[in-house]
Amino acid sequence: MTTRGHSPTPSQPSLHEDFRRILDEHGHSFQYAVLKRAQQLRDAGRSPWQHPVEEFPVRVRNRSTHVDFLLSNTSWPALLVAECKRCDPNRRWGFARSPYASRDTVFERMYLDKDLLEANIPARGCLRLALEREQKPNVFHIGFEIGKGNQLKDAIAQVTTGANGMLEALTIEADLLKGMTRSLAGEPLSIVPVVFTTARLLITTVDLSSASLKTGLLPVGEFQASEVPWLFLTTNQSVDLKHERGTSASRPPRDLRDIIQGFYERTIAVVSPDGIDDFLEMKWA
Repeated sequence: MTTRGHSPTPSQPSLHEDFRRILDEHGHSFQYAVLKRAQQLRDAGRSPWQHPVEEFPVRVRNRSTHVDFLLSNTSWPALLVAECKRCDPNRRWGFARSPYASRDTVFERMYLDKDLLEANIPARGCLRLALEREQKPNVFHIGFEIGKGNQLKDAIAQVTTGANGMLEALTIEADLLKGMTRSLAGEPLSIVPVVFTTARLLITTVDLSSASLKTGLLPVGEFQASEVPWLFLTTNQSVDLKHERGTSASRPPRDLRDIIQGFYERTIAVVSPDGIDDFLEMKWA
C-alpha cells in the first residue's frame, strides 16, 4: 500500500538483494575472497605471502588511491601490491608479445645504503633504488580487452598507481625498510604489482610482425590462442603514474632505450581465479 506523496516501500528481499548486488559490483566481495584464499594458503604452509594490510592509502603526482591489500613474503624481501578487478566471468583479456622486447620481468627494488647508515645518516637519506630483471617464459607485452570495456586498462592504471605510491610512502617512512628486510642495511625490497581478476586470460605467441603490409592483418591460418591461469605483463608505465624518485637504473641513460628501461618498463602479474594458488605458492627466491 502506498500513500500520496510517498514512494512504495521496498520489500525486505529486495533490500537484501540490492545490498548484495552493490557489494559485488564494487568488487569488495571478490577482494576479500582473494585475501581469504591467500591466508588459507599461508596457514597451510603452502605460500610465503603473509601479513595482509587492506586499503592502504597512497598518492602519486596528486593522484590518490587505496591499494586493495598488501602482502609481504617470508622467503624473499618483497611487497605484493594487489588490485582486485571483478568482472563478468565470461570477459576475456588478451595478451601478445612484442617481437623486439625482452622476456624479462622488471620489478623495482628499494634498499638502504649500508655505508651511509653506518655514518649515522638518517634512513631517508640512505634510500636507494634498483631494478630486478629476470627472464621468464610467461612474459607478454601487450594487453587488451577482447570486446568492449576498459577494465584491464583501469586495473593496470590502478595497480601501477598503487605500486608507485607504495614506493613514495616507503621513501617517506624509510626506517620501515629495516624491519621489512632481513638485515639492517636491508636486502633490496622488491615491489610486486599484481592484478587479481575474474576475467579469462588468453594469450598468443604469434609473431605480430608477420602481418601483411598491405592489409595490416595477421595470417589467419597461423594464429593460435590459448587460455592460461596467470601471466606476467611487462609494459611501459605512464608518466603521470610514475613516482618522482628518478630512475632505478644502475647507470645514467645512454640512449632512448635506457630511458625506457630505467624509468618506465615495469612488470605486473595478472592472475585469474584458477591461477591464485599456483601464483601465491611459487618460490621466488
